[in-house]
Amino acid sequence: MRQNGLWPQATSLHRSALTKARSKLDWSALADLLHKIVDLAYVVFPSREEYRWQGFNVFGIDGSKFNLPSAQVLRKEFDPDSGLNTPGKGHYPQAVINTVYDVFRRIPVRRSVCSIQDGNEREQALALITGLPKDSVLLFDRGYPSYAFILALIEQAHCFLIRCPAQSTFAVVEEFVQSSKKEAFVYLTPSNSFQRRHRKDEHEHLSLRLRLIRLPHPDGTVSVLIAHLPNTAIPYPAIINLYYRRWGIENHYRDEKVGFEVERFHAKTVNGVRQELFAILIVCVIARTLSALSVASESVETEKCYKAPQLKNAVKSVARDIAVFLVINSGRALTLFFELVDSIRRVVYYRPKTPKPSKPRVNKGVPNKWKEKRAKKMGATG
Repeated sequence: MRQNGLWPQATSLHRSALTKARSKLDWSALADLLHKIVDLAYVVFPSREEYRWQGFNVFGIDGSKFNLPSAQVLRKEFDPDSGLNTPGKGHYPQAVINTVYDVFRRIPVRRSVCSIQDGNEREQALALITGLPKDSVLLFDRGYPSYAFILALIEQAHCFLIRCPAQSTFAVVEEFVQSSKKEAFVYLTPSNSFQRRHRKDEHEHLSLRLRLIRLPHPDGTVSVLIAHLPNTAIPYPAIINLYYRRWGIENHYRDEKVGFEVERFHAKTVNGVRQELFAILIVCVIARTLSALSVASESVETEKCYKAPQLKNAVKSVARDIAVFLVINSGRALTLFFELVDSIRRVVYYRPKTPKPSKPRVNKGVPNKWKEKRAKKMGATG
């Protein structure tokens, strides 16, 4: 930066000085900075219809476990039962990371970092969606559905789409699976224990009208989508296609762990680890916003073309030149900023013209004999 004339008085920074400076910065400052940058990104992001679904913002919400350094302070904070001395546990402690991800703009907008014992995905999701715009559709995977969770979403006036297993689930869902219907409107009622926590005059308001959609998989299995959308006339194939957009958050976790190697933490403290988990999102939001501004249209998202700016190159370019946003010589900084945008535009990702073959998940865990017996019983009665 000194050679480019951006910081005339700049001196080289030693790693120990950076470590000391980081220890004085609380991780919550980066969490607040993420919220401000996300708000700014929505202001400057191109106003194209390809970034919304029928006028709605669409967010995917999911959690993932991240491996942490094997420091004792991290083990105590996030995963006290980890270690090779505990059967079934690995050497490295883990933390549960929950993220809210805009699947059309492809930017992370919220994040929580918690310990294994406090990593209830439903509770974290309800806390994270507070403050999201009401004109949004939330996408959840099969680990989220419960009556209390669905009721909380409806009380917060959120539209949502949740994948639900076909077995060991709500009675109305199991009845729908046994039928030959592709979709149906049903009333979801709470359990008796849930009803006992409410007055009798409130019971009639506890029935939730929801839309069920059959979701077949290539391996022959079936899931069910639970939909709560404002427009009940939306064709069910369009809703199924919308749900598959949720896979964008899985790709984001892959990019974090594999592409950006976020699990190779520099810090060995609780505050430092939290800093890095929020810092990577800040860089991702800036990189994605610049990528969207650098092209006329996001080709991959609209299915009209087969190339778009490569995210990995964009993130590395922003991380390399991020000091441009903080320099003294604004005229020279503007020139380098346009060079940064050009470097993001130059490297593109070419989408395969033919779809890659699907690779279904293989569960290598011990089979649950009770679930198998229930499946056989349901098959016999059907």
